[in-house]
Amino acid sequence: MPTAELKTTETGVEQIPFKGIGLPTASYKYPKIKLEEDLIFDSIITILLTKKGQRLFAPTFGSDLWKVLFQPADNATATMAEQYVWDSLNLWEPRIKVLDVRSGISDSQLNMYIKYMIMTVGEEVGMQLQIDANSFVLLKAGRS
Repeated sequence: MPTAELKTTETGVEQIPFKGIGLPTASYKYPKIKLEEDLIFDSIITILLTKKGQRLFAPTFGSDLWKVLFQPADNATATMAEQYVWDSLNLWEPRIKVLDVRSGISDSQLNMYIKYMIMTVGEEVGMQLQIDANSFVLLKAGRS
């Protein structure tokens, strides 16, 4: 179990990062204690890969990122994907401030770089996503 570090904010108040239960992966069995940074990472992936209208009692939750599935692989589609990410993360993830979103399409893969700041600790984080544009499946996700 990871230990929590005390972090000092601008006001001089020490905060212990929030811990919670994270999503399972192939490398560990559920449940696993995760820090706030890891939970935010999981939340971003959930928001981006959920189609609007997919959740019964929250029809506006998610993103329109899946709409790039049937678009030509060009700069206009990449720009549209960036806007979908901006809109959905600004609406559904209040713990972060989106700083930059970049995308590109190559070999039927949507490659995205998202830079955001975690509001509680003021830490800037970059994440990379690689999505198969033919089937809208997340191929790879990681922080940088």
